[in-house]
Amino acid sequence: TMERNGGCLTDGDAVGFDYNREIHVISDLPTKNTDRRITCKLHYVVYPKCFGFVGKFKGTLATWYNTTARNLFLATIKPSNVVWKFMAWMVIFTTKCVRQLEVYAGLNNVVTAIALFVAGQYIHPRFFIATTSFTHYCMYIATYHVRNGINFGVFKRNVVFFKTIALTHLCLNYLANFSYDPVSLAMIIVGYGLSTAATLALGMDQTYFGVELGVMKPNFVGGFPYNCVPHPMIVGSMIGLLGFHKMETFRDALPYLVPTHCAMYMTHMVQEQVRDIYKKDWGSGGGGGKKSAGTRASRKTKAA
Repeated sequence: TMERNGGCLTDGDAVGFDYNREIHVISDLPTKNTDRRITCKLHYVVYPKCFGFVGKFKGTLATWYNTTARNLFLATIKPSNVVWKFMAWMVIFTTKCVRQLEVYAGLNNVVTAIALFVAGQYIHPRFFIATTSFTHYCMYIATYHVRNGINFGVFKRNVVFFKTIALTHLCLNYLANFSYDPVSLAMIIVGYGLSTAATLALGMDQTYFGVELGVMKPNFVGGFPYNCVPHPMIVGSMIGLLGFHKMETFRDALPYLVPTHCAMYMTHMVQEQVRDIYKKDWGSGGGGGKKSAGTRASRKTKAA
């Protein structure tokens, strides 16, 4: 699953997950069962009574999908001709593609982004930029505040997806309004280079709340760039963002984009400082000298 865990079910065990939103893989252990096994798969829909029509409609759709998919699966287990062999290949190919899309982007995210893009065609030319440039900051702030019952894999996928969209907005508009500015280019290269180096030093999981969400132990980094620059992710990202803003033509076209990025950045940084989970480690020597302040306050906002 997206939680990157699993287990072996035996007599009397049960497991529950959201079938429509949680990818899952079912496989056998490398052992041989000598007795019969019976597995009961129960599909059900949970919904508020006030949304009865929606819930029943969702249940009907899910039933139709499961029945159709099961019939197709059974028909392609042992294909008898070229047509059914092609269908068998299509089942496997489609399953793998959908799984990869769900792992790295998320069907909900893709549909949401497309819907916002289409809506923007009728509402305002900047609507799509405004609604997708700062989503990942909201996810950072909300997740850091709650920190319990969070699916780490889904969270990391979602913030990377929307951060990628935000960076794409910056880059495309930078190119569309480009005028040669060597200082601007240098700030972007140095800033995001520093931020990337900090991410590589920490690793992706610790960069994206791995410690805060309890999936790993903290790694107190004492090497580059943490031994040279305080808060290298935030410092690097802010330098890179201000590099975009430094170019006059970009700044004239989108005067509020970078300032809003910086304001969201600072809001989350203040949140981390106020609710510092590493307070007990300050002054303890950490693990090589560089305390987690640089790690902590920089981690989540490295590249957007």
